Amino acid sequence: MLGTWNYNELQEQVLNYFNTDVELFSTCHTPIDEYYKVLLGNCTDITGYPYSGKTLFLIDILFNLSKSKGFKHLLHLPDSGKPAEVMANLIHKYTGKSFNKKHRNAIEEHEILKCMGWINEHFNILKYDKRPNPVEFWEYANTLDVQTASIDSWNYMRHDSSGTDYLAQMLSSRNELAEKGNKHFFTIIHPKNPTQTDYDKHGIIKPPDVFNLMGGSEWNNNGKNIIVVHKESKESINFDIYIRKTKPRIVGKTGFTTLQFDIKKQLFYNIFNGHNEYANYNDEIRINGVDIFNDNNDVEEIVF
Repeated sequence: MLGTWNYNELQEQVLNYFNTDVELFSTCHTPIDEYYKVLLGNCTDITGYPYSGKTLFLIDILFNLSKSKGFKHLLHLPDSGKPAEVMANLIHKYTGKSFNKKHRNAIEEHEILKCMGWINEHFNILKYDKRPNPVEFWEYANTLDVQTASIDSWNYMRHDSSGTDYLAQMLSSRNELAEKGNKHFFTIIHPKNPTQTDYDKHGIIKPPDVFNLMGGSEWNNNGKNIIVVHKESKESINFDIYIRKTKPRIVGKTGFTTLQFDIKKQLFYNIFNGHNEYANYNDEIRINGVDIFNDNNDVEEIVF
C-alpha cells in the first residue's frame, strides 16, 4: 500500500531525530576514526587485491568493537578456511601466539582453552548444510544476538542469479535488512584482475577504485561505505587505508591514512611521536602494545 507521510507524523520523527544522539562506534584507531566509524543499521564493503590485508583489517575492527563495546559477531569466512582454521586465526589474533609449532611463540593447549570462552562469547561462526545466499545470511543474522555479520568473500555466497540487476537487488535488500535489524553488515569483495592501466609508471600496482570491484559501479551506487586496503608488496607491513565512500554523512568522510602491522602481536598500529600507538579500547593510548600472555613473539607470518 502506498501513501505519503502527513505533517504531524513527520514532525514527530524529525524532532526525535534531532533530540536523539546517533551513536557511532570507534574502530579504536585514531587515524581511521578521523574518516570512518561504525554505525549500526549500516553496511561496509572492504576490498583490495590479494594479500592486501582485507580480512586482517576486518577482523581487527571486529576485535576492537568486542573489546571496547562488547560487540558480538556472526562470521561467514570461507575465504579464511574451514571453521577450525578460522577459530585458530581468531585465537592467534587474541593471544598473539601461533598455531605453528615451529614458531618460538607457538601456543599451548591450555592457552587455547583459556581464551576459547571469550572467542565463543563474541564470535559466532556460521554452520550450514547448503551455502546460503546473501539474503538468507543477513536474515539469519537478524535472528541472533549479534551486532555485526561479516561475509568473506562475496563470491563464496550462493548466488541464484547474476548481473547488474541481481546485484542491485541484493545490495538494496542488504541495506533494508541492516536497518531493520539494527546490525552492521560487512562484506569483503574482490576487485577485478588488474590490467596494464592499474599500474603506475614504475610498475607498482595502484590501489583499486570503487569501479574496479567485481560487479562494477553497482557497489558504489548501492553501497553505503567502501574501504580499500592496499599494500605495494605482499611483504610490506604498511597498509594504506582508503575510505572511498561514507554514507550517511555522519559516518565520516573520504580520505586516506596508513597503518602498520605488528606481525608478532598480530595488531595494527600507527606511529605517533616516534612510538607505536596500538588500538585504544578504553580511551587510553596504548603505547608499544600489551600482550595477553607474554612478549616471546617471534612469528614471521601474517595470518588471514
